[in-house]
Amino acid sequence: MTINCATQSIIRRESPAPFPGENELYISDYPERRKVILDMEPGTQLDRFFIKKLLAHGNSASVYLANDQILDSDVAIKVVDIGPNNSPNAAIQLRREHQAYHHIQDRRHVLQAFDLHSVAWGGAAFLILSMEYAEGGTLRNWLNERRGDEETRYFQGLEYFKQICQGVAASHNAGVLHLDLKPENCLCVEGVYKVGDYSSSAGFLNQPMSQALVNDEAISSRCFTPAYMAPEQFIAIDPGDLDIRSDLYSLGVILYELAHPQCRPPFAGSYERLRELHTSVSPLLYPIEHPDLAAIIQRCLEKDPAKRYQRVEELMRDLECGYRHSEMEDQRNVMWQDILTHIERGRLSPARRLCQLILQDDPSWTDAREILDQIQERFQQAQSIYTAMEQGLDRLSLHELNALLNAAVEIFPEHPAGQTVQILLEEKTERYRQAMEEGLTAVLRHEWDEAYSWFEKADRYNPGAIEIVKAKRFVNNIQQTIEPTRRRINLCLDNGDHDRALNLARSVDHYLAKQIPALPSTP
Repeated sequence: MTINCATQSIIRRESPAPFPGENELYISDYPERRKVILDMEPGTQLDRFFIKKLLAHGNSASVYLANDQILDSDVAIKVVDIGPNNSPNAAIQLRREHQAYHHIQDRRHVLQAFDLHSVAWGGAAFLILSMEYAEGGTLRNWLNERRGDEETRYFQGLEYFKQICQGVAASHNAGVLHLDLKPENCLCVEGVYKVGDYSSSAGFLNQPMSQALVNDEAISSRCFTPAYMAPEQFIAIDPGDLDIRSDLYSLGVILYELAHPQCRPPFAGSYERLRELHTSVSPLLYPIEHPDLAAIIQRCLEKDPAKRYQRVEELMRDLECGYRHSEMEDQRNVMWQDILTHIERGRLSPARRLCQLILQDDPSWTDAREILDQIQERFQQAQSIYTAMEQGLDRLSLHELNALLNAAVEIFPEHPAGQTVQILLEEKTERYRQAMEEGLTAVLRHEWDEAYSWFEKADRYNPGAIEIVKAKRFVNNIQQTIEPTRRRINLCLDNGDHDRALNLARSVDHYLAKQIPALPSTP
């Protein structure tokens, strides 16, 4: 599909929308703002990008999965219409987002932004920001799928939350405020969570606001999400009045939602109701069962920014240690004993995290370095086994796969790759069990061809299994044994010798009654 001069086929221009919706806040009313939504069908060729599918619609941009035909790789592209029918702030906002991404040097937990493209095509003008594609979806997707699984949200979810904190810390260390942190803006790339969507960023802390932002018009178009906003965001006249503690409040809201039994944020309602609650009402922390976590959340959600954590690293340190202290000098001995206890009980992940914290504070602690190196080596060994399992999933037997799984769990019990491989192995085992059951049921019905077909399918799920070899051999032997008798029965019937045919049929039934119980049972 190409874009022609009549771009109505891919662009929907909505009526002016001067008032915010329930989940959005525009810093100032902008009565001439129009919401322009791009609708590009899969197969659209937009400059170097081949559109595959729509990922999301934003307030002024649409995000697509596309193939960058120069890089020969899939990317996410954020597209805004920069023609006369859209607000000029849309382009300013996208350029500011691109600028924010490239100020951040540590991108291990920040979404990669590649290039900013200006594309004129068939009378339409577009600005395109190409970014890393988060094939794992958002934290919101993950939370929705585990809404009833509080234990997984607490243990695995906390690990994801710590990765998000690392991304926010990297942003702050680069002088970039996010100001719209929420589960929708936390994206999973190959199992690693990263922070994305810096379109609401207030600029760079080490520069005056007049230099950091392009112009005042860009400030007026910024949008936030009230359910995750800090109290000062509701009352700030200028984004220059905000600082990194606003992001720490938003992280507290996400952490509250992750830990809540029903997976709810602390406050809900209309914009006016949320403004009142966030600025004047303390959240109810009693549903959260873990006292240390509740205390951490409470500190994040203090109304007064001075009472919150002042840096993301302080929050991360309390999450790692399980203590409500920011300084580690007085905790080393306790942490070291915790490391030894974790190792004794096979909990290598928390032991590794505590070693990293000790070394971060004191790189000369050789015992911690030695244990960390050993844990890292075991992590890599387990990773190699899980990689081999994934690569051999179609050709290895269930026995071989289970042996590899047991070995990997023995080496590193809490390896993050283990859950995915176990799910795949369980699916394969269930399909094998169903195929064997269907085959055995067909044997009981004396439907030999169908039974053999099911056993062949079971062999694909569990190649070389002895019970499958026996089952297929059994069916072949049965068919070879009773087929001559069947021919004699048919000959007797053709000759009118019904008594002889009946006697032969009874002999077949008697033979099968003795043979079928010897068939291997369902695994």
